[in-house]
Amino acid sequence: MQLSRDNFTIALLSAEDQAGLPAGFNVQLLPWGDFRALDGRPAKLKHWTFNDVSAKDVLALFKSRKREMPFDYEHQTQLSASNGQPAPASGWVKDMVAIAGRGLFAAVEWTARAKAMIEAKEYRYVSPVINYGTEDGVIRRVAMGALTNDPGLVLGEVQLKADADGVDDEFPNQPTGDRSMDLLVSLCAALGLTAETTPDSCLVAVTALKAKADEVTAASSQIATLKANQFDTAKHVPVETHQAISTELATLKASISKAEQSSLIEELLKAGKLVPAQKAWAETQTVDSLKAFTKDAPALVPANTQSKGGEGAASLSQQQVAMKARAYQDDQEKIGNTVSVADAVAHVSGGKA
Repeated sequence: MQLSRDNFTIALLSAEDQAGLPAGFNVQLLPWGDFRALDGRPAKLKHWTFNDVSAKDVLALFKSRKREMPFDYEHQTQLSASNGQPAPASGWVKDMVAIAGRGLFAAVEWTARAKAMIEAKEYRYVSPVINYGTEDGVIRRVAMGALTNDPGLVLGEVQLKADADGVDDEFPNQPTGDRSMDLLVSLCAALGLTAETTPDSCLVAVTALKAKADEVTAASSQIATLKANQFDTAKHVPVETHQAISTELATLKASISKAEQSSLIEELLKAGKLVPAQKAWAETQTVDSLKAFTKDAPALVPANTQSKGGEGAASLSQQQVAMKARAYQDDQEKIGNTVSVADAVAHVSGGKA
């Protein structure tokens, strides 16, 4: 069963109130039956309940304690961690008794200091700290008590006044009562809402704020990614510089290619695989095209042939051989024959008819 905890204030017993109680029982911790605090607690429940069932649990847990149950001043035991102040005891519970129709009573042995304050009416009320079922509100345990001056219950009536909340080490992390209300008020103030804002409205505001925080986190992540991948001028050059270098490189490549082409044409002319009449055509071809064209081609004229003025093919200059070969190709084309350059050169050079 899940338990929550709370505390409230009731008046110290007067002499008349102690009538019919065992000797030494001087504090009423709980009334009998169903009751609520004046501030509306318990939250989400109709009331707290102290009856025969809860009395058995409360007394059994009290008797199972390995140390006496303390009383302090103004719940300082629960506040000490936050305010750093000491939490001296005002008294110690020696025994408890539940009386049907009346409530839960305790025999408290006050310290000399507390007793003097009570006798001087510097303290007149007590505030027990309870644990109860979150579904039924039935009180299961009284953890401790405190002297206080904020009365919440007029004896004989079932009316309670809320007091300072606390957290017991046996039931941690169960904030309720005034501390929860204070937290809600503080949260509303932090969100710019009024103190009257309902918990549901506060939750809506917190949810919206969380959504915006998530958006900021996502944007920060994107910014970090962009910064990591931002343009590095040390690794890039301006577009104008790139274009200028590209143009210069293309010009250089063209010059090298032209020089290689010219050198190849000269070699082919010297080798007799090109005749001077073909030079203009050869200059329109790429180096690779020329190499492919002349790879297996025979020499059109003997290498280094010189015109010596004699008759016959041997005395013809390269230009004359080329001209005669071209004329022979034209004559053959007129009668429907296709003659290759090599065959035409061979014909006019005396190689074949």
